[in-house]
Amino acid sequence: MSKDTAAPQTAARVSLETAGVDGPAMAALAERHAAITGADAAEGPSVLVFADNDAARLDEALAPPRMGGLELPVPDPSAGDRLLPWVAQGGAGLSLTAATAYRDEVARHVADALVTRAELSAETRDSVELALQEAIANAVFHGSLEVDPDLRDSAEGFKAFVETVDARLEQPEYGGRRVDVLASWAGDTVEFAVLDRGPGYSGPPQVAPNAAHGRGLALIAALARHVGVEEGGRRLVMRFQR
Repeated sequence: MSKDTAAPQTAARVSLETAGVDGPAMAALAERHAAITGADAAEGPSVLVFADNDAARLDEALAPPRMGGLELPVPDPSAGDRLLPWVAQGGAGLSLTAATAYRDEVARHVADALVTRAELSAETRDSVELALQEAIANAVFHGSLEVDPDLRDSAEGFKAFVETVDARLEQPEYGGRRVDVLASWAGDTVEFAVLDRGPGYSGPPQVAPNAAHGRGLALIAALARHVGVEEGGRRLVMRFQR
């Protein structure tokens, strides 16, 4: 949670549910996060851990009483390091591979779920979906896949951009990188954080006035009450009035 977002004073224990993830992988996940998971977590918030990237899993993971979903197609030492503590503190979210974040309509699933869970107005719901689309696209293309946005400045370059994206989505060292979409709400505010495991950047991105791309942050800033770039460009925080 950000310093301006209310959170429980004590963290809850998180219950892990499995959908197609083998026993050893689940055991390793629970062991890494033993401080907030365990046998006594049955009464706490639950997270669905799934192996496939079926879009239906996203709705299952975000449907009450669950508070999130964690994609775990292969063993991943970083799995759950952002999502599980967030859920333990009262938030909700998804932790996905970049490939799934790219292929599934993650922003729509999250926005739809928050209409009920956080009582978003119709106007805010639409703004949230659009802002999340931009934030997730940045996390996937420029963070996880490390694709040069300047390739899109020409027709030939755009073709190279698409080919690079398609190729890297299939490469575990790129497409398997984790993208986290986290949400919390308190009072009249709903907050989102989108995180990637890419190289990040220093300072705000510079966009030429006539550039055909790179305006995602400006669009997000126009939609949200607050936008912040943290962790060297790897974490984008957005706040909206519910």
